[in-house]
Amino acid sequence: MSDRIIRTGPLAVCLTLALSVGVSAQSLSIGGQNGVNAGISTNNGLGASASVGGSNGVNANATVGGSSAADANASVGGSNGVNANATVGGSSVADVDASVGGSNGVNANATVGGTNGLADVDVTVGGTAPGTTPGADDGTGNAGGGLTPAQQEAFNNMSDSERRDLLRRCDSVNAGSYDPQLVALCRLLKLSAMR
Repeated sequence: MSDRIIRTGPLAVCLTLALSVGVSAQSLSIGGQNGVNAGISTNNGLGASASVGGSNGVNANATVGGSSAADANASVGGSNGVNANATVGGSSVADVDASVGGSNGVNANATVGGTNGLADVDVTVGGTAPGTTPGADDGTGNAGGGLTPAQQEAFNNMSDSERRDLLRRCDSVNAGSYDPQLVALCRLLKLSAMR
């Protein structure tokens, strides 16, 4: 028992001294960058992170304070895996992002407050929305590529009331006030509803 105290005693003293003198970060690593890692930071608030298997493994971090009041991130499988992010405070009141399969997979974003007004909701299935290229000098936009089969199926699988609500929401979306991708998506949804 006293042997264990002697071996762990210096570690406890170092941690206590480091925290008492205001050291901004502490971390523990087993197996290097692709092993098991954990860290705590007091720069611009309080942050904690954990990683198993490196950037393409299982990763999580949380921050309180700093540029956002609170921020939490989780990732399984890296940027093309399953990812989630939630932020409260910062440049918007609340922001939530979810992604499965990276930028060409299923992606959702919801923002309350911030530069996009009261609420902004974006959903993408299968990559970026088509048909977002600005038109020529005469002000006409391009026709766009239409909905992908997966997007058309998702729209068709909505209940009648969900489709009506979505199309009603699209009535207020105009090119001067909204993101070009959202404008293009609403245009495509309206065209699909007419079929």
